[in-house]
Amino acid sequence: MSRGPIPARARPQPRARAGARSRVRPRARSRPRALAAAGLAALAGLALLATGCSASAPGPAGAPRSPAGAAGAAGAARTERELGRVPIPTAPATPLQPTASPGRAQLVAMGVRVHVVLGALGGTITALGPEFAAGSSMDRRAGRVTVRTTGPGLRVCAGEFAFHDELGRRVPVHTVGPSCGAAVTLAGTFDSGHTTLTWTRARLTVVTWDFEVELD
Repeated sequence: MSRGPIPARARPQPRARAGARSRVRPRARSRPRALAAAGLAALAGLALLATGCSASAPGPAGAPRSPAGAAGAAGAARTERELGRVPIPTAPATPLQPTASPGRAQLVAMGVRVHVVLGALGGTITALGPEFAAGSSMDRRAGRVTVRTTGPGLRVCAGEFAFHDELGRRVPVHTVGPSCGAAVTLAGTFDSGHTTLTWTRARLTVVTWDFEVELD
């Protein structure tokens, strides 16, 4: 009795031994390419740094300016061309005059000229003095103050003016010459210290002059 062909036994696969190295070789790493790329990046950074330093460093006289400096100069020139140069303010040829009107009084020193608006009338007013008489006592001195106005139709009267000492007491005065007009002179005896002269119109203060009476 014949037997069929004996099937070939499958060959057993060799088992990997513990600690044995694998025969599969890893792919070679691209270390040279990475190093080359890093070197190129470092060189590019050094080149940019050198270019920036050379552009910011000032050159010798007559050397061309850097692009940044040229751009700044061009921007300044364009601004000046569009807006014009900023004018430098100068002091006025004549000092500015304060303006006063009834209800909008001005407090000034003696000798200051004040522009006055009285409805349709306008002009200036100035108080000059006081001029003290010789031979006055050590406690009180006799003197006079002159008020002058300019402007068409601007007139003042002695009754519109009042003197007060530093305690607020009214100083009696009298008129020397005309009592109304473009100029009025008022005379009285003043105590040492602070004194004011007030001009009122229609019961409203217009100007107050401030001065000191010094007795030597």
